[in-house]
Amino acid sequence: MAGLSRRFLQNPCFLLYSMQRRLVTKVASDQEAKMDKKSKRMESRKKIFKDIRKGYFYDFHEFRKRGGKRFFAFSEPSELKDSQLFPALKARTLSQKEVDLQQEFPGHVTLVLLWIKAYGESMCDKYRLPFVKHFHGEPLAQYYEISALDGFFFKAFKGVIEKNLRKERPADRHDNYLFFSGNLKPIKKKIMENEIVGHAYLVDRNGLIRWKAHANPAELEINHMLDCSQLLLKEAKRTLDSEEKVPWNSR
Repeated sequence: MAGLSRRFLQNPCFLLYSMQRRLVTKVASDQEAKMDKKSKRMESRKKIFKDIRKGYFYDFHEFRKRGGKRFFAFSEPSELKDSQLFPALKARTLSQKEVDLQQEFPGHVTLVLLWIKAYGESMCDKYRLPFVKHFHGEPLAQYYEISALDGFFFKAFKGVIEKNLRKERPADRHDNYLFFSGNLKPIKKKIMENEIVGHAYLVDRNGLIRWKAHANPAELEINHMLDCSQLLLKEAKRTLDSEEKVPWNSR
């Protein structure tokens, strides 16, 4: 300490120089940390945009090449152990009723039709119309259409889009037509094959996806859908009958 004092007395600029050097070092270190943070942020953004472009262009290429179809639907429902739950989804119908799909599945066989792009809705109609015609009057069979909104631009105008849908779609579809503007990422990741096309899912009484198809259906796929629906309805009715036979005092 005494040596430092003598050095300061001999050279008054010593302390000032030392402090200045520390300050420059700290500023340089802070700038380096900021640059590193900025660089990581830019890399993260690039990765996000790359994933977006890759997903969209891959889907578009597949759509042009094969109509967006990656596989043909199976002829039988999947086994329970191989089936996944339909993702949680809450939306509002065009008749302005809030619907939690997970609450609608129990006790029913549900055809869920899902799309993002306008192309998808026309594809989904090709599944919906035969299903409605075949199971008209069947109380355990039901369907829901889901028009999903994706992208910041479209979500900014969701009120206008919903209003237009309400005007353009027939009133008899409003109760089953859901308009979804929530977080679509987990749904796309878990169950969607191609974002451009429409998707059809048969969901059983437990909320499990037991059959699925996408893009324009082949005639055979429509037959598979109807056959699988019949099998799932038999399952639902057997369960319902067995529950009704159980005495109340043993429940």
